[in-house]
Amino acid sequence: RWGYNPAFLHPRDLEALGLEAGDAVRIASRHGEVAAFVQPDDGLRPGVIAMMHGYGGARDGSHDPRRDGANVNMLTAWHDDCDPHTGMPRMGALPVSVRSA
Repeated sequence: RWGYNPAFLHPRDLEALGLEAGDAVRIASRHGEVAAFVQPDDGLRPGVIAMMHGYGGARDGSHDPRRDGANVNMLTAWHDDCDPHTGMPRMGALPVSVRSA
């Protein structure tokens, strides 16, 4: 449907944030921030954001999020919050904030 990876949120969350389908947002964690575009998904629990991995560009900001998507790896860090057995950084259930862009 899209050439990028939308940020899926429950429709009530979109309403609470004053957002509509396709609106631009900034999603931030303690490690970084990405630009994204929201879409409703009533199959999600309220308070949850779902985004697909494998999109976006480099950290230099030279990509277009509407064309290339958001690199969700920018919300993680190798030096913090790693699994003690595998060494892999936390890739899900990340605490984030969302604000209109």
